[in-house]
Amino acid sequence: MIVFVGLGLVKMFLYKNIMDLLIKRLLIYFPFLISYPPHTFSIDLEIVDNIVADGISLQIAMMRTTKKGQRMIRVININIPKFKGIFYDLIDPYSIIRSLSLKSFYYESKNKGSGLKYLYSSLIGILKSYKKNTKSFSLLNLPNNLNLLPMLTLSLCKSIPLRPVSYTPVDYKVYYMYLMSNSYSNLIDTIIYPYLVGLHESDINVGGDAEGNVENGGLNRDYNNNSGNHLEEALDNINLNNNNPNFVFIPKNLTRNCLEISGLYLLDTGFTIFFFIGRDCPDHLSNLLFDPLTPSGRIIFDPPKNDFSKKVIDLINDLRKNRFISPFYVLIRDNSTKTHYRDIFFSYLYEDHQHNLPSINEYYEKIKSSLS
Repeated sequence: MIVFVGLGLVKMFLYKNIMDLLIKRLLIYFPFLISYPPHTFSIDLEIVDNIVADGISLQIAMMRTTKKGQRMIRVININIPKFKGIFYDLIDPYSIIRSLSLKSFYYESKNKGSGLKYLYSSLIGILKSYKKNTKSFSLLNLPNNLNLLPMLTLSLCKSIPLRPVSYTPVDYKVYYMYLMSNSYSNLIDTIIYPYLVGLHESDINVGGDAEGNVENGGLNRDYNNNSGNHLEEALDNINLNNNNPNFVFIPKNLTRNCLEISGLYLLDTGFTIFFFIGRDCPDHLSNLLFDPLTPSGRIIFDPPKNDFSKKVIDLINDLRKNRFISPFYVLIRDNSTKTHYRDIFFSYLYEDHQHNLPSINEYYEKIKSSLS
């Protein structure tokens, strides 16, 4: 049995119906977010017999030494009661992938490529366990809490620490391993699967003339026509604090198929926020955020004051909430001027075939072969 614990969760559950298994594995991911710098622990427990009590309790004592030489101890108490219900309803795919990332970094540091092998074997092991415990199995019809796991696993494989390419420097990979092992969970989640949104699809009126004067009409978004986006149910929509409580930016899948040449996009990768202006994006739209003379490259994001820029700023503030870092901002104009920032932007489209790793569709075919 595997139970994964996410941010702020004090109680965890043991699935009572499979307590008759001889050996159960309990994998706990617990970030100590109330300390700085943050600490993350991944704990494997083996339960070798049935639990006759109401549950189990854990006590974790952590001692650290401050830069002034003072020793401090923090004690964490965790209670795991028995739970009778559907086991897979308790699974958090992001907690799973965070926990697996820590071990994959360890194996990768010992032998190049071992981290990728560990991730894939772990994914197959989880899916085989589910296949064994269900009457009807379909890789395309997994429980909601498992549905994102293959995509998150592939995305982690293509992330900076693990991608099997020579153009990403080793010291850069090691640095990101350190960051992902000692950062807040909401930041780690964004590094593993960046947040992509089409700013041009907002429901605010952004039509206007060449000077950027806003008129009635403009670009509007019908959110009822997004049934093809499989991130809608799995990822939380970002609700903005504005006059329209129903206003949301809906995240897009990380693939070129979701991009339009007339679009204006924001990509949050955790430490860097990219703005991508498509080659056919209307000038009056991009001018609401950027001076038309601002070239591609690193920028200080200080947009003109208007309703559209306010909503974008609100979105960024929501994305940065509880991260305690200030991101870099990069502007990319998809025009005749070539820039390496454009290549970096597209390198984060993890569902496409890149970094010598398969696309998400090819990955599903590989998984099917391993499960057959």
